[in-house]
Amino acid sequence: MPPQCRCRQQRLSQSVPTKVTCSVVCLNDPSADVLSELQKVLETRNSLGLRSSFDVQSNRWVEFLPPQTPTCPHALNPYRTEDDCYMRIHKDAIRSYWKAEGHVCNFIVLDFASDRYKVPRHGQQKPYFSRAVAIRRATSNKKLIETVEWHYENGIYNCHPEMHPINMQLLPHYMAWYTSAKAVQANLQFFDSPIGQHICLLLSSAGLVPASLYRLLHENKQCPACHCAFSIDGFNTHLDYDGTCRNWHERILGKSIYVSICSPLISSTLVMPAQTVKCNGDRQRLNIPIIDSPNLWSPLGVAWHEWNSRVGVPQDVWAVISTGNVHYTKAVSPISRPTQ
Repeated sequence: MPPQCRCRQQRLSQSVPTKVTCSVVCLNDPSADVLSELQKVLETRNSLGLRSSFDVQSNRWVEFLPPQTPTCPHALNPYRTEDDCYMRIHKDAIRSYWKAEGHVCNFIVLDFASDRYKVPRHGQQKPYFSRAVAIRRATSNKKLIETVEWHYENGIYNCHPEMHPINMQLLPHYMAWYTSAKAVQANLQFFDSPIGQHICLLLSSAGLVPASLYRLLHENKQCPACHCAFSIDGFNTHLDYDGTCRNWHERILGKSIYVSICSPLISSTLVMPAQTVKCNGDRQRLNIPIIDSPNLWSPLGVAWHEWNSRVGVPQDVWAVISTGNVHYTKAVSPISRPTQ
């Protein structure tokens, strides 16, 4: 029996590894060029929303389905055990992902295509919107975006929340849809996903710590076909099986484009309110159910939920909701629409 087979069969974990044995194992890993090339392929597959596992037999990434466990490319090393190369599920502040724990590994398989949130796709499906609606959603008010961005980045909305468009006595016409009862129930596919939970925290009195808001805003993706803004989960779900955009009335390939409309105010020193928000960190507070938050189903909240869905929101709506927050010393809370 070849020595590499004996090593794999005996599962090196039975003996306590030393620095020498670990060094020998690492020397037999694939070359840096091979790993770099496989990393690029994995990043492409992640952007397409594909669950990936490395197949040693075909020497390439393949799609896997639960209850299977993905494997990293270090499985090409005959001295590594199968258990060493299995990826384990992890959860950070925004989403779940797979990563190997038995060794130093930079390969990460995103888990946004979870069966819990995945929408079934069978062949080419009908677009979500008619031609007229799709064109209207794709036509954003560029002047509004520039104005909102300037006011937000200069801290004006933080000092004077009443100046924000969401606090106008009459909501702007582009927010009219989000006041309807139909909009409230229409697109909640990812309401309880990690991103959805952070949106709920942002809309609650607890708020988000600035670093979490920064990460949430950086989940924004823009589709070049329909010109709408999405969360990463919403973007991947709005594509048909062949990668075409289902928001647009014609079949055009959708490709993820990251566009930061407004830079989050992370390090700015802003005016403190009389009562500060006590914050213990988002990870601990994510397990606390958010009940009866007045902003959860407000036009601002409904627009946030729609951004985190398969239909997304127009760019001017994204500019409004992504700037509709007030920064405190320790946490970020939404700008509340005054009660009538």
